[in-house]
Amino acid sequence: MIHFKGIRIYPREGQTEGNIVYRHSVIDGMNRGTVGSGISFKISDNTIFYDLHIKNIGYTEPDLSAENDVHGIVVLQSNVWILDNHIHGCAGDAIQINGEFSQGIYIGRNKLHSDNENAMDFKRRYDMIFVENDVWDYRSISYQSSGSDGIGVIVNFDTNGQVPTRSTIARNRIWDANGAIRHQGHNIWTVDNVIWNIHHNTNHTAESYAIQIGSTDESDYTDRIMNNTMIKIDAGVRSWANVNPGIL
Repeated sequence: MIHFKGIRIYPREGQTEGNIVYRHSVIDGMNRGTVGSGISFKISDNTIFYDLHIKNIGYTEPDLSAENDVHGIVVLQSNVWILDNHIHGCAGDAIQINGEFSQGIYIGRNKLHSDNENAMDFKRRYDMIFVENDVWDYRSISYQSSGSDGIGVIVNFDTNGQVPTRSTIARNRIWDANGAIRHQGHNIWTVDNVIWNIHHNTNHTAESYAIQIGSTDESDYTDRIMNNTMIKIDAGVRSWANVNPGIL
């Protein structure tokens, strides 16, 4: 095991082609920095993050004047497995996928909690599976440095022409949050999740929903929400998407 303290891990250009595995290590950011991530890769062929403890990534105090996007793991490439990790205490997201052409992302059996933004923010692009994760303690924060409304898992259309496509959110347990799942995209399946204790707090007084469906720039898209269990929630499923026959 390697214990990285106050150090972030990034690729060295031209030196990381091939297959990369990070495992059985601790990355402690010691609450330093206002940009970046605990660990990020973008140029290897295949990357595995396994059994890492990633914590205290980024400066989290309330006196910053701008959003503090410091994440636990940032994915900017394709063919990535994120398995059996424990991530918490990040100023931004526990896991963010933000590669324009990223595809083949498998995120499973992680424990993600108590970050200033989201457990998982999948911004774009293809083939993401988020399965059998434990997600808890995501709350809307009054800090100017936090851009979160306290939702645990987000599939997020935020770039025109780059709609998230073929995403699966399945068999996760999500609790103690302002919202559990919000997604925008095409061919998204949300199935067999267990969701409980989803309530608003004093920083976000609107109703909290277990699952929200949002619009994309696709004229016709498919969304499936099935076999989810919801207990002790403000509200169940909300659609603010455009009218579409593919939504069931």
